[in-house]
Amino acid sequence: MSNSTDGQRSADYWEGRADEARMQAENMRDTDARNAMLGIARMYDQLAERAATRERGGSQSGMG
Repeated sequence: MSNSTDGQRSADYWEGRADEARMQAENMRDTDARNAMLGIARMYDQLAERAATRERGGSQSGMG
């Protein structure tokens, strides 16, 4: 598990989760379920972006 020292998840962690969700979506036959899983992947991508900003010491203004 990839955590930063303050207990928050790293960008790499969230990117991995997004990749996992996309792989799961590829195996789904139901369109609604596949779209839901792809939506989850996009949320993980957003979390990865926020974590990367935090890791760089940048501001997260305009997010959330």
